[in-house]
Amino acid sequence: YSEQNDKIIEKVYPNPAKDVIKIALSKDGDYTVTLMDLAGRVIVSEKSNSKDIVVSIPNDTPNGNYVLRVLRNSDYQMNAEKIIISK
Repeated sequence: YSEQNDKIIEKVYPNPAKDVIKIALSKDGDYTVTLMDLAGRVIVSEKSNSKDIVVSIPNDTPNGNYVLRVLRNSDYQMNAEKIIISK
């Protein structure tokens, strides 16, 4: 048994974001991407199996600080990045 903490997220851009968030991951896989506010409320959650993901930000999302979480479903490794939404 060896514990790994792989870097899943290579890049999140643009930051601050307006309409979309683009995520470059280290490799293809089965992922769940979740955008949430600092209180933990989920704004967007979607699944993807690509290493290049585009998340659309809903029009009614207020400006502010958010957390973008990427979970690799195969081994439950998770990375998170802070992101600012400014419309």
